[in-house]
Amino acid sequence: MSALFISKILDIPPEIVYAWWTDLQSTDSKLVKPLKSRKIISKSDDIIIEDVVKLFGKEMRYTVKVILKPPYEWKAEYNGTVATAISKYKLTLVDGKTQFNYQSNIYPKGYLTKIFFPIIKLFIQHIFSKEMDEYNKKLEEDWISNKLN
Repeated sequence: MSALFISKILDIPPEIVYAWWTDLQSTDSKLVKPLKSRKIISKSDDIIIEDVVKLFGKEMRYTVKVILKPPYEWKAEYNGTVATAISKYKLTLVDGKTQFNYQSNIYPKGYLTKIFFPIIKLFIQHIFSKEMDEYNKKLEEDWISNKLN
């Protein structure tokens, strides 16, 4: 198991960040590069999606169960051929801004993946951090345009 931690600060209320980040759509793949496609399987109490990502030149398919914990938390359980992961998202109001904390515990599958994972973990953390920045940039754009209208 390997853990990733990422923290971001947004000047947007936490309830807006929560609503935006948990409103999963098939068009989300247009927002970030690693995500090639997203298929919504079910939206009920929990959300079930199928994501295809491309990392290090390899396409990987994951079934993801998103467990909503309103008002400021959610969890995503990933099951794929290369790895499984449990990611936790938590929003906290700090000095009038939203602190967005992400933690993911990744469990690589397969002999080679386990051997090379310590090396590629740094690249994965960098990619995920950039992905969060891209999502948050879109969120900020949406927030500003909705706030001004």
